[in-house]
Amino acid sequence: MSHVKFPSIDSFRHVVKFVRNRCDHHGWPYPTFTFWGDVKLHGTNAGVRMTADGALVAQSRERDLAVGDDNAGFAAFVSRNEDAIRLLMTGLEADVIFGEWIGPGIQKGVAINQLPERQFVVFASRTKGQEHLRKYSGTFDVFSDGHCRAVKIDAESVTVDFNTPDTAVVQLEELTSQYENECPYGKHFGISGVGEGLVWKPVNLGCWDDHWNDLDTLNKLMFKTKGSLHSNSKVFDSKVKVAVSAERIADFNALIEKLLPAWRLEQGLSWMRENGIEASKHNTGEYLKWVAKDVLKEESDYIAASGFEDKVVMAEISKKARQFYFNNTEE
Repeated sequence: MSHVKFPSIDSFRHVVKFVRNRCDHHGWPYPTFTFWGDVKLHGTNAGVRMTADGALVAQSRERDLAVGDDNAGFAAFVSRNEDAIRLLMTGLEADVIFGEWIGPGIQKGVAINQLPERQFVVFASRTKGQEHLRKYSGTFDVFSDGHCRAVKIDAESVTVDFNTPDTAVVQLEELTSQYENECPYGKHFGISGVGEGLVWKPVNLGCWDDHWNDLDTLNKLMFKTKGSLHSNSKVFDSKVKVAVSAERIADFNALIEKLLPAWRLEQGLSWMRENGIEASKHNTGEYLKWVAKDVLKEESDYIAASGFEDKVVMAEISKKARQFYFNNTEE
């Protein structure tokens, strides 16, 4: 079995567009779904898969890892804790588990960076012989120090009527601001500080029959809401914005600021570390390609709504990203 990639998670406005387009295409009424939201952990995506002969392979989001060709020490961690990880996977009858590798030195500016040691926090698994991911809600399996324990963080609940999705925005914004200002996961371990936001998944889709219950659809119905990832652990009054659709941003500089927040620029550096690419000026092109690809994947609807030419917008994105990269790399 080759590398298994955890699916990317879109924003709320992408889910609204997906649901409405699908209903319009088939002539279905717009549904009302309930979503459960779990704390979003700001570390680096990680996974472990079990091969047919029982060997464990550590993964980042993009590639297989090995001791000596690692990502923030995750493969070394898996190697040291094989027995505990294999025990959990056997109990779950899982051939792959996914989670977040968090703790000191992996990211910055968030509460969980202050944990006394790094942790592998499992939030999804895949049963052997199936493609469907089982996404945890309210409970994580957490590995550290050779042991696995369950950590319960109560999930939030939001109901979205896709006839009037705007009515869910206030609750989504309030909960995301709350989670950003005080990370519930960090608080569980006695650490007060900034969180990232929430990941939302639909529940009780059975009542909507097989129209909405296939694997591809379930993945597309997941979404994330997150704050701006402040660089220190104070409580902020900043207002999180959750969009139902891409609004037109008439001011060019405001559009660029929207498309290129600090967290996206930092995420590009994280992507390079995850993939073993040295953050040097020699690899500037790799960084700029990642930033451009991520902007187009996540924000192309904002570019279209703005009315500015794509090439003009992307040229400015490249310019700003290059400046940031040069300021954060060595010669």
